[in-house]
Amino acid sequence: MLNEIKEKLDELRDNKEIPMEAVSYGLLPQNSKIKNWNYLVFNRTVIKKGGTSKADFNEYYAVNIIHENYIPDGYIYEVIGKVTEIKGIKLADEQISFQYTKKGNTDIVVEVATVLFTKARIRGDVIGKNRTRL
Repeated sequence: MLNEIKEKLDELRDNKEIPMEAVSYGLLPQNSKIKNWNYLVFNRTVIKKGGTSKADFNEYYAVNIIHENYIPDGYIYEVIGKVTEIKGIKLADEQISFQYTKKGNTDIVVEVATVLFTKARIRGDVIGKNRTRL
């Protein structure tokens, strides 16, 4: 799943209208040499039991859109559209949150939007098709 998310975000990174400088898992490496703080970071957030079965789970993933000044209008929906092209992944029933920070020792504001996605894992995927207990 992580490789699939990275592939979709890499497609967005190369968009000529809103180019992003990097795609990274977890954190952007400290030694990265990006000039503008316009990049995407994705990560796992939590796995929760789902449904009524002890063996059904929902995996949650976050995509953080980091952009100097502000995230361009409509870009969040482009990210949602691209990531939900992955089979079985959907937008989580959670709010999209925003945070703000300054870029280093400058007066440049950086906007960060966090979008949560989920993928269901059913009993057979988790414990095997022939087992009955977890």
